[in-house]
Amino acid sequence: MVALYVLLGFILLLVIDYFVIRGEKKYHPAFQKKYEVVEDVVFDNISVTIPADSYVSKGHTWAELQGNGLIKIGVDEFILRSIGRFIVTNLVNPGTVVKKGDVIMNAKLGDKNFNFRSPVDGTVNFVNDELVGKTVFDPYGEDWGVMVSPINFERNAVSLRANEKVVEWMKNEFIRLKDYLVEMSVQPQLAGVTMLDGGKMVEGAVAHLNKESIKKFEDEFLTI
Repeated sequence: MVALYVLLGFILLLVIDYFVIRGEKKYHPAFQKKYEVVEDVVFDNISVTIPADSYVSKGHTWAELQGNGLIKIGVDEFILRSIGRFIVTNLVNPGTVVKKGDVIMNAKLGDKNFNFRSPVDGTVNFVNDELVGKTVFDPYGEDWGVMVSPINFERNAVSLRANEKVVEWMKNEFIRLKDYLVEMSVQPQLAGVTMLDGGKMVEGAVAHLNKESIKKFEDEFLTI
């Protein structure tokens, strides 16, 4: 019985303490909500995958030769993770004749716009209509962009990379992008945004750049 009175007395004091502190617009530790700390998602040059049996352009679009002679084109994972999970807003129309370097896909993330270019010359035969309006998650699978009937593919392939050359080039691109983001982060509006942590990079760091820096990023990393 004594123990019960002690317990009830303790609860009563705790409740009184709670309402007193609440009246002072403070929070009692016993009633304060716990929040989980969520860290930024990071990546490095080892965790980024490259498309198997494909060619990759310096504009970070890949070209995969299909059994029917067409070439499937999409964006690589490196650029997706650098920009963030962007939404495709437009694809070039079927029947369009494109040259290497022509824009074939438009995308956006927030109020930032990005353009991706064809790695080869050819005529657009098919487009992935389901990709328009969609957030890209699977760049080497269902989130491919267009298929083209190639023209002068052998000549185009000279400036593309495949297999081990892609791996080495991607490592250099990772370093180059880190250096670029460090350079851009000296601007006051980017303070606290970028991202270096022991050789890792925060996913979507590019999307935090201002529009002028985005344009420069496109010139540096997305042109062919």
